[in-house]
Amino acid sequence: MIFQAKTLEEAYLKASEHFGCSVTEFESISVIQAPSNILFGFIKKDAIVEIKYTKIVENEIESVEEIIESTKEELSEKELPKEEKEIEINVEESTKEEVEEEKEVSEKIVEEKLEEESIKEPKARQKPESIKEEVVFEKDINVKSKTSDSKKDNKKEVLLKIEEEINELFAKSCFKLEKIKVSYFDRETLFIEFQGDDSALLIGKEGYRYNALSYMLFNWINQKYGFKIRLEVAEFLYNQETMMNKLLTPIIEEIELTGKTRTKPFDGILIHIALDALRKKFPTKYVGVKFTKNGEKYIIVNEFLKKDD
Repeated sequence: MIFQAKTLEEAYLKASEHFGCSVTEFESISVIQAPSNILFGFIKKDAIVEIKYTKIVENEIESVEEIIESTKEELSEKELPKEEKEIEINVEESTKEEVEEEKEVSEKIVEEKLEEESIKEPKARQKPESIKEEVVFEKDINVKSKTSDSKKDNKKEVLLKIEEEINELFAKSCFKLEKIKVSYFDRETLFIEFQGDDSALLIGKEGYRYNALSYMLFNWINQKYGFKIRLEVAEFLYNQETMMNKLLTPIIEEIELTGKTRTKPFDGILIHIALDALRKKFPTKYVGVKFTKNGEKYIIVNEFLKKDD
């Protein structure tokens, strides 16, 4: 199906809304006409793209079957120690009678030797039990290491899968980009980095394209994998955080003196950077976002259980 819009991003969004799917699920994307600009930024030609999308139920079934098989393997690995312990208990119970008989014989022999040599060796019969405890302890350590390794392997597989899907998506775009890197920022957040000749084009004027890209990737990754994202495009995020840290220096000093403040309005990603920085700096204070009459966002810092005047 053919879609037409002012930019390629708008055409992709129209297609995703029409098909009711994510942009990454498109079967193929072909750019019939790229948008072209003339002087002063006016658009001369709209973007025209042809997009094919087909629902593939088999892949979904295969993915579900793979998840079921992987969970079965994990459960089987976790249950191994219990099975080994049950086997050891059954063996000890079955041989309990034989051990008691051997103890009676050994006790008689020891008593005879004590009478002859007057040497006491009570620790000789305790060595086998201590050895058993050490062996079981070593088995427990091995099982724990296996389960921790399996969790690490699963995290790596998810990370590689997300990285592969993002690179596959942008390989079909008209931007010249290096391989997109995905790594763990923390337990709940992924760090996604875009670099390349055309990476700056993904930022846009005042970061509007960056905000759109961040919103699109977050909705897809959070809904499918449950992670938050931290998006870096051509060091845009680093530069914004550096600038915001300088702007927040006098604001932090004011909060330390008066205990409260009200910032000026911030746009786009700046409001999120400032909000995270102030919440980390003042964890015991109320730090929230408010709106002006014009719909602009600003941050207010106050004590808990106090109302804003």
